[in-house]
Amino acid sequence: MTNFDLDYSDIREIFKEKLKIDNITKKISTIFQNERYKNKIDYQPYFQRNYVWDDEKATYFIESILLGTDIPPLVFFDSKNKIEVIDGRQRFETIERFLSDKFALKSNGLHALKSLAGKKYSQLDDYVEIFEETRIRILQFSVVNEPKLDPEKEDKIKKEIFRRYNSGITSLTKEEIDRADYIDDKFTILIKDKLCNNEEFYQLLCNTILPKSKRNFSLRDKINILCTRVRMLATLPYVPIYNYAHCSSKQDIINTYFYKYIAPAERYNQEYNKLLDTVKHLEQFYSICKRWNSDLLNNQLFFETLFWGINILLSSGVSIDNKKSNDIISYIFNLNTNSNIWDNFDNIAEKSIFSIFEKTGSHYYSAVNNRYKFISLVFNEFYSVDFSKRLKDNSKHKEVLEGKGSDDDLLDKYRLSKGLPETLSIEDIISDMNKDRFLVRPPYQRSEVKNNSKASYLMESILLGINIPPLFVFKRPDKIKEVIDGQQRILTILGFLGKSYKDENGKTVFSQKNKFKLSKLKILEDLNGKNKDDLDSDFIDAILDFRIDVIEIDSSINPNFSQIDLFLRLNTKPYPIKDNTFEMWNAYLDRELLEKVKDITNKYEKKVFRPKNNRMKVEELVTTLAYLDYKLKQPHSEILNVLNIYVKDNKICSRIMNKNQVTKLLGDVSDKNSDEFFKSIDSVEIFSKKIIILIDSNSDKLRLLFQHTKKGTQYKTDQNFYFLWMMLRNISLEKIEKNKINYFSKISNMYKKIQNAPQNYQIQDFLREINDFM
Repeated sequence: MTNFDLDYSDIREIFKEKLKIDNITKKISTIFQNERYKNKIDYQPYFQRNYVWDDEKATYFIESILLGTDIPPLVFFDSKNKIEVIDGRQRFETIERFLSDKFALKSNGLHALKSLAGKKYSQLDDYVEIFEETRIRILQFSVVNEPKLDPEKEDKIKKEIFRRYNSGITSLTKEEIDRADYIDDKFTILIKDKLCNNEEFYQLLCNTILPKSKRNFSLRDKINILCTRVRMLATLPYVPIYNYAHCSSKQDIINTYFYKYIAPAERYNQEYNKLLDTVKHLEQFYSICKRWNSDLLNNQLFFETLFWGINILLSSGVSIDNKKSNDIISYIFNLNTNSNIWDNFDNIAEKSIFSIFEKTGSHYYSAVNNRYKFISLVFNEFYSVDFSKRLKDNSKHKEVLEGKGSDDDLLDKYRLSKGLPETLSIEDIISDMNKDRFLVRPPYQRSEVKNNSKASYLMESILLGINIPPLFVFKRPDKIKEVIDGQQRILTILGFLGKSYKDENGKTVFSQKNKFKLSKLKILEDLNGKNKDDLDSDFIDAILDFRIDVIEIDSSINPNFSQIDLFLRLNTKPYPIKDNTFEMWNAYLDRELLEKVKDITNKYEKKVFRPKNNRMKVEELVTTLAYLDYKLKQPHSEILNVLNIYVKDNKICSRIMNKNQVTKLLGDVSDKNSDEFFKSIDSVEIFSKKIIILIDSNSDKLRLLFQHTKKGTQYKTDQNFYFLWMMLRNISLEKIEKNKINYFSKISNMYKKIQNAPQNYQIQDFLREINDFM
């Protein structure tokens, strides 16, 4: 949920009484190949974000259609003279692009139909008819019994519909995907049993490899995260590190190597025993580190690389000596800048172990390479084991990747057979659950997400009669229906009504949101603060009578169906809209404000800022600079209240103190139509003109201005523009025009300090120089 608190008072009655919703089903050919109908559809209204799916994600979606996987409905708004896509722009455009032969199916995006790799729509042969005949559901909104809407009111209605169909989307995390993907894997089952039944084993891994940010998660989720991390750590010794560090999808690489080296029936027990030996020695290293009381004791990266090194030593037949382990830790913690080991590194900020295991930027390939090379050099020093092939082995890596995949892709085997959706009332669903016919949470499902704002929003949609996404259930041979998709929706409804359900272990439990109170409702605001017990019987009846489509896949006619695969296809949301980003702001804010920001972006991208991208990052920077300008014009405001400025690795860094505050201000501006904020947007254009003058309209000179001399380094970063805005904000255009050579030199010298801060240089020193800059 966004934290916008926009005023919807003028559309409240429309949502209560005048919103019509048509549930339509059309074939792909009817929507996309009927030119008259297709020309009515605007799939990119201004509030939609850009098209962001890459060809791999698009391929996965096209494969899902061919396999008969139901896709979420397209949500349209019919304003009589045109139809706008409110939700589903990525899906709509992907189908349109595919039918126009604008991309070929990618091998990495095909999980079942591998033989289609490299083919465009026109080359599908026997698959063309299947694709064109696929039916897509459309939810079409329109306003009835209302005079012609003014544009502002119509905008609000469309954006509120958009909000309802996007606010509930929470993509599966990597660990949640893995839980489902590896649910039957024997190695994973052994690890999970060990974590559940051995407290010392569980606590050691929590202390060493569980990310600090996830240590307050539920036990179920922590065990799930640890299973993912242990699989990765057990597999990584087989993956050449340099090849791993350079790949774009590290998880895919781990999966490929895991199934080759860890998962096979003849190997998993041996690998499990080696893992237990590795953890035993890791515990010894951890105990030694505790005596040093070092900051590395809480550094997950340090223990991950130790795990890797220990595992390789054991694989090489080395007997690890406890005294040597003590000597290794002593050696690491006492390394000084004169040690020969640093001769092997030419791209680190400083010669220290803290630089090697720095968490910021730890995913960059040089950082990955450095920390594993460091541990390999240390262990080789004490045990004379050659790690070179573990660090780089191009031929092995190529061989493993080329062996990936299968041609077992008969459509008859994989395509779903399913009837039309059954429409059930909430009361019907609860009745089936009471008869033990519904399993709400099969083991592969994610844990319940507790978010009362999202839950309240769902209940408001139900009370308003607004359709919610269907439930997908799998009817097992024992006639039990597993909920594949829709668990969070069911648990929200059960929670509000105070109803129990049976969990994956057959235990009767209640939702974490049991009898929650409604909050932050925009339309039915009179219900805020109330729970089920506070509502009139008419409201409860409306909930119980609300009808939901249930799509059932019957095992008896789908013998090869994988509920895990469908769960992942339905719940893996590529590139979701993130909070506090321009993609999100673009969906909700005042149209005039958005167009003003986009106009400046179009004028100055490439000339000043970096080129525009699909995720609207340049628009986000322009908006954020306007926010800085606006905040600093307020009484008693200081730069450190809006920008977090700090020194890290001898560099001065900056970032917005709280992006939530940007979002909140933008929401206020949209409600009040603040002239002051529009002036701040204008000031960003003036700032851009100042830069043009300084660099003589030559964008390449920005690299020199920012003192980024190393080729290939991104220099048009947000923080560089934050600093430049600080320096230029109180200097007029005329003054810069007259003294541009002098200002260029002064700014360039400031960036030298930013890139390499003098010893004992404090933030206050930096701010003082900025204030004296005029």
